[in-house]
Order: sequence, then structure tokens, then C-alpha cells
Amino acid sequence: MNVFLAQQPDAESICHAEQFNSAQRPDTCGVVHFLSCVSMYRTASIAADFAANASNSPAYECKRYELSLFKTGSDQLARVRLAQVFQCVVKFNRSATARQWTRQREAGMDNARETTILSAKDIAEALDAKIIGDDSRCVSGTEYLERASETDLGFVACQKNLKRVRNSRARLVIAPKGIESELEQFADITFVVVAEPESAFLIVAQQLAPKYTRPEVGISPRAFIAESAVIGSGTSVYPLAYIGNDVQIGSHCEIGPGVVIEDGCVIGDHVQLNANVTLYSNVVLGNHVTIKASAVIGGAGFGYRTVDGQHQRLPHVGSVHIADDVEIGSCSVVDRAKVGQTTIERGTRIDNLVMIAHNCQIGKHNLLLSQTGIAGSSSTGEYVICAGQAGIADHVHLGDHAVIGAKTGVYKDLEGGKAFLGIPARNAVSHHREQVSLKQLPEMRSTVKELEKQQASLLDKIEQLEHRLNQSQSLRLYPDHDSQTA
Repeated sequence: MNVFLAQQPDAESICHAEQFNSAQRPDTCGVVHFLSCVSMYRTASIAADFAANASNSPAYECKRYELSLFKTGSDQLARVRLAQVFQCVVKFNRSATARQWTRQREAGMDNARETTILSAKDIAEALDAKIIGDDSRCVSGTEYLERASETDLGFVACQKNLKRVRNSRARLVIAPKGIESELEQFADITFVVVAEPESAFLIVAQQLAPKYTRPEVGISPRAFIAESAVIGSGTSVYPLAYIGNDVQIGSHCEIGPGVVIEDGCVIGDHVQLNANVTLYSNVVLGNHVTIKASAVIGGAGFGYRTVDGQHQRLPHVGSVHIADDVEIGSCSVVDRAKVGQTTIERGTRIDNLVMIAHNCQIGKHNLLLSQTGIAGSSSTGEYVICAGQAGIADHVHLGDHAVIGAKTGVYKDLEGGKAFLGIPARNAVSHHREQVSLKQLPEMRSTVKELEKQQASLLDKIEQLEHRLNQSQSLRLYPDHDSQTA
């Protein structure tokens, strides 16, 4: 963008903010003017805003910006005031990439929300289900029964939840098989009867949910991409993404806004990196991997040693390898290995706010729920489940199909095929018995106190009986002495 300064004021050159905004549109070429009689600081702000807005548009090439300030007056604060009309001629340099980006951006803005409406008949046909009531009743959304409106679809999972239907405004409800006779009492409600109501409800919910498809924008001119990086066909790179040296990205990937991919990373096909994801150097991702916003993969682990009273960081020169079909939630962290690899195997699902430390080996098809923390060099088998806030100590192995309950603390290896609860972790059945016993402690305490009283009373009676018995035995042994005494 070239800016030229007009030395003489011109009334025709004065324009409003609307004209200034029009210069930022990539399909407009025109002249922008400013008339300023304000402080230097305000004028500098206007100029900075103008330059920023113009340079942020991919349709502009910002080459040079010149600003002349003229002093008028000699007030005590020596403030510089302008009495000059600036005529800014904006020249556009639109490359093919910029034009393509503009068209795709405009196409994305036209992607308006479309409302889906389904009738009871449509839903029943899709689910191969039976209808009780009016099959023409329609819905456009889904909601739990307590908050549903007349245009929302609801569901009841079992017979005991039918009472929720009475207080709901929903007029179309998915219900389980086996209770058809009880459904007939709701004359103004249409029921779709299926074997598994919740699963059926979620299937329909997907159809009714608003469809927002992010356009395939190609490579944004506002992304930084190193010359040595290789990007496959059909991949979209959004504004402000950073792609470092020797990065390899497969085809049909989505690199979201603000994503940072450092040097040497290798990314497979159909990978989705949401906004602000960070991949440190040499991270390897397989195909069909999804990493949600603000997750951090491949940072150095938390390893220190104390030398002369100072904590010195241990080097972490390994990497992170994530296999195919893995999902990692927002703000989760996977640390790089000290040496070798931190690995996450195929099919694993990691929730938000999960911490996986250096050199961990996470098995296939694991489920790691929010706030789970796994310390360094620990490993899991296949189909392991760690519920919320589970804590796994370092160098621990969890066997196949192990289930670690919420808030459970694991400090030693646990066998597979069983559920564990508590701190420290122990068999869930034993833990349940302990918890039941704990609930009975107040009653047991009262019982113990009562037993202590009864015991004291019995001991007193025993003592009295022993005393009488001793007296009786004395009379038998010394009858003459007792008679003389009498």
C-alpha cells in the first residue's frame, strides 16, 4: 500500500468512516482521505489503525506508509496539531492467492445455518421403530424433558422415568419397548418406541443439530509456512498458523488458526488441529488424528535434579508418536520422552485437561477422562479406562481392560479385567464394602458405647456375686468361728 500526502487542503477530499472502511474491502479501489485537527497522539492512533486494517487484509500488499506532522501554535504543552488534509491513494496488488482466499472467505460467510425438521414418521423410518400417536408431529431440536419445548424431541430410558413426561412440554418422545400399554395414557404425546432409547435419541440429535461446515480455504496468505515444509493436497491452513522447517503434512488436513507446528513434525492424512494447538519439534501424528483447541504435544517433561541447592532441568531429547484414529481434548498435555518415544496407540480417546508425562506408553482404545494424570514411564494395556481425576504414579502398568475409578490413586501395578477405587487403589468390591461400613460407623459407635455400658454393669454384678460367693465359702469352712462371733 502506497500513501501519498496532499499538501493543500481540499474540501472534496474529506470523507467519512464509511469511505475509509470501503478501502478495506478487497473488491473496491478508491481514495481515502483524512482531515485532522487533533493531537499528535490521536492522529498516530488513526494512522496505526489504518495501517493495521489495510495490512491485515490479504488483498493488500503493504509497501510503505508515510505520515507528516505539522506543528501549529505554541501552547505550553507543545502539543503537535494537524491542519492538513491527507489524501491516501490505496493501490491494490491482488495476487491469485489473495483473490482465491477472498472468494473462499466470502463463500464461507454465506454458509448460513439451515434448520432441519423431522416428523415422527421420518424418525420412525430411520430407526425402524413403532409409533404410538400422531405420526405427523414434527420437531426441530432435541432437549432433556425438563427443559424441552413443544418443538423438541425428548426421550425416556425406562419405565420409572415416565413421570418426567407428565411435567414436560415435549410432544414427541422416544420410549423403550415393553411399556407400550402405559404410553397410551398420554393422549397428546407421540411416542417412538425403540429397544435403546438413549442411543436412538443421540442418532436423531445428530440429524437435527445445526450443520456448520468450515470451508476449505486452502493456504491462507496470513499463515507463516517455512519454505522447506511440505503440505499435501486438500489441506487447509488458516490465518496465523505457524509451520516450521522440514514439516510434512498429509492431504485433507485442517490446520486451525494460531496452530504452531515446530520443526521436523510429521502429520498424516485427514488430521484436524483446532485453534492454538502446539506441536513441539519432531512430533509424529498418524492418520485421522483430532487434537482440540490449546492442547500441547511434545513439550519437555517435568524432570529436574537438585545440584548445589539448585533445580537443574534434565534434557528431554525424545519425541511423541501418536497413532491413527486418536482424539485428544482441549488443554491436554503429552510430554516428549527423555529418550525414545512417548506413545499413544490407535483408537485412544483423551478428554480435556489430561496430563501424560514423558515416556508413557498408552495402549490401544483407552479412555482417559478429564483431569487424569499419568506420571512418567507408566504404561497401560488395551481398553483401559481412567475416570476423572485418577492419578497414576510413575513406572506403573495397568493391565488390559482395567477400570480406574474417579479420584483413585494408583501407586503399583494393577491387573487387568478388574475395577479399582480409592486411595490407595484397591479392588472396587472391597472398597464398596469399606464405604458401606463407613456409613454405618455412627450407628456402630452408639452400639459399642451401649455394649461398654452393659459390660461395665455385668462386671459390677460379677464382682458382687464373687464377693457373696466368697462369704458363703467362709461360712462353710469356719462354722464354729462364725457362731462364736455371733
